Amino acid sequence: MTGIHSVFSNTKRGFIYNMDGELSISELYTWVYSIMTWKRDGHPIYLYCDDKINEFVVKYGFDYLYDEIRVRDYNDNIHECFWSYNKIRVIEEFDGPVCIFDVDTFFRDTEFTKLHLDMVCYHYERWSLDNFNKFYNDKEEFKGLSFYEKIDDEFKVVNGSLLVFNSHDLKTEFLKNVKEVVETITEITYKDSFEYDSYTIFMEQFVLGYMVKKYHCDTVSQEEGQSGKFHFNSKESFAHLGQDKHRLNYGIPLRKVFYNQVIKEKIIELGYSEYSKLFTLTMEVTENDTNSLIPKREKPLARLSGNKITIEVLNEWYDSKIDFIRDSNFNVAVHGSTMGNDIDLVVSKKRKSTIKELESFMLELHRSGDTLGINIEPLYVSDMEYFREFKMTNSRKVMDNILIGFVSEQMYEPIGVLKTFGKLKFRYGPFNNAFYESTNKHDEVLFIDSVNDIKNNNGYTHFSSEVYNTIYERFGIFTMLG
Repeated sequence: MTGIHSVFSNTKRGFIYNMDGELSISELYTWVYSIMTWKRDGHPIYLYCDDKINEFVVKYGFDYLYDEIRVRDYNDNIHECFWSYNKIRVIEEFDGPVCIFDVDTFFRDTEFTKLHLDMVCYHYERWSLDNFNKFYNDKEEFKGLSFYEKIDDEFKVVNGSLLVFNSHDLKTEFLKNVKEVVETITEITYKDSFEYDSYTIFMEQFVLGYMVKKYHCDTVSQEEGQSGKFHFNSKESFAHLGQDKHRLNYGIPLRKVFYNQVIKEKIIELGYSEYSKLFTLTMEVTENDTNSLIPKREKPLARLSGNKITIEVLNEWYDSKIDFIRDSNFNVAVHGSTMGNDIDLVVSKKRKSTIKELESFMLELHRSGDTLGINIEPLYVSDMEYFREFKMTNSRKVMDNILIGFVSEQMYEPIGVLKTFGKLKFRYGPFNNAFYESTNKHDEVLFIDSVNDIKNNNGYTHFSSEVYNTIYERFGIFTMLG
């Protein structure tokens, strides 16, 4: 089945239509994901747009995903309130089955295209009879239309974010009625923005409602009144951001960061290059976001915070310890941010050595910042390649088991059962889970085992390895020393 995205610029609307407004990463990534999830099942897709939208798509480098981009310049003398008319009218160029859907949508599957029903929409909206009377039944502008009937509380208003026509006759009738609306109503009356929008809502969603009433058409969604169900574990075939665009852009910041990271990973899984123009151009926006999902870890019996790490302090520490590291039986790497409150090191065996030698080496590193007033936090891992792969190329590695060890110069009661040798403590398991099990039972640490539990909090947070993999953002550095 042929798929259609139809986007025409409009300075009075939001980001997708108003290219002069603030860039929304959520909507941009969803747009790309919408194309890819439709094409995943072998369907072709066309983009209808004006020059401004075309320039935007080319700028961000995803124009090649479309089978064809058709630029249109419609100059009909219709009232500007009917902004969605240009979006709809493009389906008249297709004789066969066609599916037009918004760019803030994506598909879990496209099985509904095999039903061969005459007309299929996304879902029905919930409207009250009071709104029907105020905006539609009592408006003289609508009463002269050839297909008009007074609307009762059984009338089904159609959400038009997805619309399938298999029947040429039904598609033709719909376009005929839509055209009658925009050509008949040349003047409008309104008191607020919603009443202004009610005209284009009538032209699209209510005209479709008359079609549903007449022909008893079906819906893709199984939940009447559903809107904005973008949850990735839903069983619905189709997801539409809808009003959730506002919640993502202006609600809890962490929700937006989570959504953007998940959908980016899903785009990459479908074969889109991680190093593409799309992600390169949006990297600055995402990196400047102050709400990171990188978990804060209350390290077991963490020492008092030391001095801030500066490049001068880092170089002085490095010069004092590099020979010690080179001459040892261990590999050492620095990871994460080096300009924070401590220096994070990863240690693994370079050659055969005893656990006593490991303890001595880890303690030396741990105490090596004392003279500079800084904290050095070495972490032993049984496999350096595990940590390198996890940090640099494959976040899913975090779900595999690994042995981690760390220095604890004081006794404490951990959450999990740890193996102890002298001042070293060890835990085996998936990386994040092992880190959490090593935490002091009496520290205020939140363990999140479901993405549904993610929320802003002022305490320390540990994610399970499964959740961490879902939201992980690679950050900082990974550099071998010596």
